[in-house]
Amino acid sequence: MKLTRSRAREAAFQILYRFDLEGANPELAGLEGAVKSHLDHWSFEADTHEFARNLSYGTLREIQKIDELLTKESTNWKLSRMASVDRTLLRLAVYEILFCSDIPASVTMDEYIELAKTFGSAETAGFVNGILDSIAKSHPKSV
Repeated sequence: MKLTRSRAREAAFQILYRFDLEGANPELAGLEGAVKSHLDHWSFEADTHEFARNLSYGTLREIQKIDELLTKESTNWKLSRMASVDRTLLRLAVYEILFCSDIPASVTMDEYIELAKTFGSAETAGFVNGILDSIAKSHPKSV
């Protein structure tokens, strides 16, 4: 299951990153086609599809709340001035921390820090870690 979820997180990141780069409105319209196309093109397993879809839809559905929290927690950075990679990773991770009660925040943080190392700049992992740590502490899960 871990590998499947890791691959799903990567797929959701790639999908939402593309939306962010294209300046697409953060709406659910068009997401189903983008998710299916991406996952089919890269031959993701069927069980990866569901988690990637849930992450993508959930993040876009809750984007206003997520962005408000990110704006509050990243006091020295405007969301619009963050690198698209950083912003997309943070949005997905915050969605998981706030809305996926079955996933420990520490697991979420580890997963997105690894994605930050793969897709971000040299500073991305530390930046993502700092903001996620603050959010995880201020929004503990009651599992």
